[in-house]
Order: sequence, then structure tokens, then C-alpha cells
Amino acid sequence: MRSDRTQAKRSLVGAGVLLLSAALGACGSAPNPALNPPSVPMPVATTPAATMPMQAAATTAGSGVAVAPDAGLGAGQPAVASGGAGADAKQAGTGAGGSAGAANAAGASGKPAAADANSGGAGGAIAGAAAGGAGGNSLPSAGSGGSAGATAPTTAATAAEFAKAGPYKAMRLKNQGKGTVSGGTMGTIGEGGDDPSGFTVFLPQGVKNGERFPLLTWGNGTFCSPTLYDELMNFVVSYGYVVVASNTSNAGTGAEMLKAVEWALAENDKADSPLHGLIDREKIGAFGHSQGGEGAVNTGSDARIRAIAPLSAGPMGSGEAKIQCPAFYTLTANDVVPPESYRASYDATKAPSAYGVTKGGDHMEYTDKANGLGLPGLTSNDAVMTRSAITAWFEFQLKARKELQPLFVGKDCGFCKDTNWKSFESKGF
Repeated sequence: MRSDRTQAKRSLVGAGVLLLSAALGACGSAPNPALNPPSVPMPVATTPAATMPMQAAATTAGSGVAVAPDAGLGAGQPAVASGGAGADAKQAGTGAGGSAGAANAAGASGKPAAADANSGGAGGAIAGAAAGGAGGNSLPSAGSGGSAGATAPTTAATAAEFAKAGPYKAMRLKNQGKGTVSGGTMGTIGEGGDDPSGFTVFLPQGVKNGERFPLLTWGNGTFCSPTLYDELMNFVVSYGYVVVASNTSNAGTGAEMLKAVEWALAENDKADSPLHGLIDREKIGAFGHSQGGEGAVNTGSDARIRAIAPLSAGPMGSGEAKIQCPAFYTLTANDVVPPESYRASYDATKAPSAYGVTKGGDHMEYTDKANGLGLPGLTSNDAVMTRSAITAWFEFQLKARKELQPLFVGKDCGFCKDTNWKSFESKGF
């Protein structure tokens, strides 16, 4: 049954590629370029990205009263608490003798900031915890004698957090580690000049001393080179990642992508390397497009890989069943990869996983220079949504940002309700 389905998947993908590709030489998913020319994507209408409210900040009013607006868009309805007992939930309580210590609202990480405490009376605040009075359960404050208030609960992040690039600027280094990979194939789409035996490295600039980042290994689509994905790479790196992209355009086995991991970890230990000391060795992930997405699936059986994101991957054999880490499958509405076969790959994945299909878009949605071929590339809404979701996925998995779980998990998850996605679901979490 499994082999029949796999053969059917390959036949469907091959047929789609042959019918829709040849002329433009765009990135395809088949390992053999001679037999499977690349796909011809379709233009997509764009729609504005949805925005979601963030939690409002708590403020103080007077010396003995604390005001905390409800979370949500705008200020909401302020709730005032004063007197001996602290208030619950979204109010900040104050003690009768002390002055209010106002805890700032939770930021993107969901952790409360230090309090802005006024002095006076018998009480006083220390780092946002109540030195007196019973502090509020959600936003701790100061009172006039008693126990400290509880820590604020983690605040769920929203998709809007990833609508814009992160704080880091990205630097690109071409043809690093030449000679590391044998038998690679040079991509024909991109800037050119990419040695298939080496890698293209994308790393954050303006790094503080001692900062370490998760490592991501990337696999290209057939005929493509890493420079075709500059916008996607720069966006992901801006959130604090090191990406090592295999230059070869045939990365479907995943072997080249794992070579990239080994090379990067060795470079991390070399004092004269641009990667020296930048990589957190315990936080490694893999992602890739088309054939490179198949490579990402195949890296998922390696214990060093903690999360993967196959982007319109295919055709896949039995690699899905061997994945030992969380996986996020993305597909576009007008992809050449048949949705039924891609869904079957998700179903065959035993590890916790998510599956999303964009409302529009095509097979080239993850590239940037596709615009030169009259295609949407990363200027389309679907492309922006996918790169934001991919980044959020690695933040959730590799940086253990648990407040991002509601974006991916549950029937009412953030992406499940996001109209930019035609369908979205998850399992195993």
C-alpha cells in the first residue's frame, strides 16, 4: 500500500512538473533535472495580512492606586484596586500604607518586566513583587505588609509579531567550505557562481559578545541556488539564526544538508572562522524547498535535528515515518505538489507535526528572484505569511517559546483561524 502511494505521488508530481515547467527552468522537486524540468508557477492575487492585538501595559495612578487596562487592542477598560488586599486577574492591587508598584505588561516573550515602584508609606516595591499587602495574581504590586504577588502568566504571542523582520541584519557569505560536499550540482537559477561542493552562509550582524544562535541547514529546490532565497533567509536570520545552505541543487537525500551541519559545528570551534562561537550546538533545525524539502524530511531522522520545516516538498519516499522531531509542512494552494500526497506525508509522520496550506500562491512562493520571471515571489501575501509562520515555528521549537504554541496547536489555533491559510491543523503536541 505504501509503495503504491509513493509511486502515485511521484507520478503525479512528475506529470505536474512536465506539464507546467520546462520553459522557465524554475525550482522543481525531482532529483533528476533531465527527467523533470522545473515548474511554471501561477500568479496570485494578494490580500493584506491580518493584524492581531497585543497586551496593553499596566500603569499607575496616584500614590496608592494602581490602574491596569485589559489586554487587547487599545487601552480597554481600566480596573482600579486600592486598600489592604490586592486585586486578582488583570488588576494591580495596592496596600493601604504603601505606594503602588506597577508591573509593565508582558512583552513578546510573555515575561513581566521590572516594576516601576514609587517609595512611601510603610511598604515599597522590589522588582515588581509586593513587599506588603497581597499583590495581584496577574500583575504584582506593592502594599504595606504581607507576601509577594504571583508571577504574571505567560501571554500568548500572535502572528502579527512576525509580520516584520527581527532585530538583526543578515550577512551573506558565499562559497564557504568548498570541497566539503562531493557530487553536488550547480544551480542554474540565482546569482550564479555557487560552488556545489560548498555552502552559502547567512548570519546575523551586530552580535553581542557571548550570544549564541540556533543553526538551520537549508536545501534548495532542483536547479536552484541559495541566492534565489535571499529574502527568506534574511528574514529568518533577522530573528537570530545562523543558516548554512548547501549550494548543490540536488539535496533530496539530506546528506548534503547534514554535511553542512557538521561543517558549521567544526567552524564554530575555530577562532579564525566567521562562525566562531555563534552556534548553540543543542538547537539545530532543517528546512528546504521542493527537492530540498525532501532533504529536510530525510534529515529528520538524525538525532541532532530538533525541528524541520519542509516547504512544498516532494516527491518523498518513506522518510516521513522516520522523523524523530517536530515537523511543519507547508504547501501553497496552486502548488504542483498534489495536496493529497502531501497530506499523506503529514499523516505518515509520527512525530508532533503541523500542516498548513496557504490561501493562494504557487510552488515558487518561497523564492525572491522569481519576480524576474514574472512570478509573485516574496512580494505576495502568501509568501509573507509562510516566511512569518516558518520563523514562528523555529522560535517555538528551537527557542522553546511556549507562548507560541497556541499559534500552531488546537482546533482554534491562531493559524487555524487566520484567513490567510486555506487550511491548518496539527497533531501530537
